[in-house]
Amino acid sequence: MISNRLEAQSGSYEILPVKAFDANGNGNYFDILCGFKYAANKGDVNIINMSFGWYHNEYELLERFVDEASDKVMVTASAGNDAINNDMVPHYPSSYESENVVASAALGAETVQVSLAWFSNLGQQSVDLAAPGEHLPFLLDPNQQIYVSGTSYSNALISAGAAAVYVPGMTLPQHRSATINSAQYHPNLSAIQ
Repeated sequence: MISNRLEAQSGSYEILPVKAFDANGNGNYFDILCGFKYAANKGDVNIINMSFGWYHNEYELLERFVDEASDKVMVTASAGNDAINNDMVPHYPSSYESENVVASAALGAETVQVSLAWFSNLGQQSVDLAAPGEHLPFLLDPNQQIYVSGTSYSNALISAGAAAVYVPGMTLPQHRSATINSAQYHPNLSAIQ
């Protein structure tokens, strides 16, 4: 979970890392709740990146927390990596119906033709934006590069895009609208909004 802290004076932003998962990517619901509340309760956090998810909404408390923050914090959430239509099988937290949630799909690595990555979840009603998310170069150290894929990586790019369009004093609906309107429409992506 990453929170973007936006600074009005400089027009730049900071990243406030909030650790809710261990080094192996394992976490528990309590830590997610605590991490979200910690970030949402900070006065200068405008975006919370949630790059994780599940398919059964048995965890209603996080949804309530997201709703409670809907007047001040945009939540970007990865849509999932199972090639599932989230309109039919909701993926949470990306499928929360809160007005502050922006769901992120992954674009494929193909550069000739724009398309969703083969693994990316989709949904004309439930997935908002797509960003590169397949076969992305990632440096483990200066001498070792690997390639990574997933909607979590797309979601990080969309969080950065949301930070880039933020203007001090924006309301949350204005910020969400500016984020979505900053995207370029492509007819090959009709499987998402």
